[in-house]
Amino acid sequence: MSLKIVPYTDDLVPAVRAMNERLKEGGETWGFYRNSLPYWVPRGDDPSQTVWQECYLVRSEDKVHGGFVLKPQQFFMEGTETWMATWQGPVSEGLVDPKLAAVAMLCLRDMGQKQPQLFTWGGSPKLLQLLDAFGWSRTGTALQISILNAGRFLREARVLRTSDKRRRALDLLAASGLAGAGAALWRLAHRAGTRRLEAQPVDQLGPEMDEIWTTVRDSYGCIAARDVATVNRLIAPDHWPHGKLYQFTYQGRPVGWGAVRVTAKEDDRRFGNMTVGAILDALALPGYEADVCAALSRILAAQKPDMIITHMTHKRWRRGLKRSGFEEMQRRRAFCAIPELADKLGNDLDGFLEKAHLTPIDADGPHGL
Repeated sequence: MSLKIVPYTDDLVPAVRAMNERLKEGGETWGFYRNSLPYWVPRGDDPSQTVWQECYLVRSEDKVHGGFVLKPQQFFMEGTETWMATWQGPVSEGLVDPKLAAVAMLCLRDMGQKQPQLFTWGGSPKLLQLLDAFGWSRTGTALQISILNAGRFLREARVLRTSDKRRRALDLLAASGLAGAGAALWRLAHRAGTRRLEAQPVDQLGPEMDEIWTTVRDSYGCIAARDVATVNRLIAPDHWPHGKLYQFTYQGRPVGWGAVRVTAKEDDRRFGNMTVGAILDALALPGYEADVCAALSRILAAQKPDMIITHMTHKRWRRGLKRSGFEEMQRRRAFCAIPELADKLGNDLDGFLEKAHLTPIDADGPHGL
């Protein structure tokens, strides 16, 4: 069977939907997007656009057998502009048809040809095995969590409740109330010393926030473009990922911004039926990271979630989250780099990530949070 990779166009929508039906009939829950227009950040006519998505399909003469989404994005490394990309997928009919087992490898090879500075942040065990086979480098990154309702967290966090023995122990701890007292003490002990910022909810960031971007851009070893136009494109009103933006000032001076959301989970594979708050993105003047984290935590806590979660890699933000009452779960999310990018980073992914400001809005976005 001859396979080729082509852009996803409107005329291929029926073939994609037919593939999704075959996957469903084979017992898979995965499928590819039912419409050709990228769901998050389609490419427009503006030549200054710094991030967008591109959808591609694997097709034979009369069928579609897989697909993936690339997200090229402008980054700055030590102040120097570069372009890197991440992806979502690949979706492969090889999941249900062994004759198409090569589809995922074909996708991965094509992604690397299109975007030689390719990385991914997060992935299933099957995907990580595939990346290992292709010689990618990988390391683990931390999740940061703040537990607000310890009893409900212990009863619902399926990521922890992995055996009968663990479930019984967690239920007993939840019933004792000790976990709730401990979590409250942790937050109190680590939230001291942050400044109280003035918070303004906005539909889009104002132009005054660009000064923060130009001030901090060169202080990071790596950061994706965070100018106002880019942020407003990534976190748009009434559009996925449904984040709410806040601008922060201190004594009248703009010092940072952030985006949050709260989601009521239903039978989630990790969070059960908890209500989960998430910090999706943030940027601040140097020295105000902890203050912005604390302000975003207060905004979320007022909406009564059971827990707050985020992923941040830079050491200043990790310290700021800890000062705001967050705990770290080490090496919970894999960061993987294609060999060409790993070589550019000196094959030291941990050192790179300590200086890189990556947040849930980076990579393929805050799926699952």
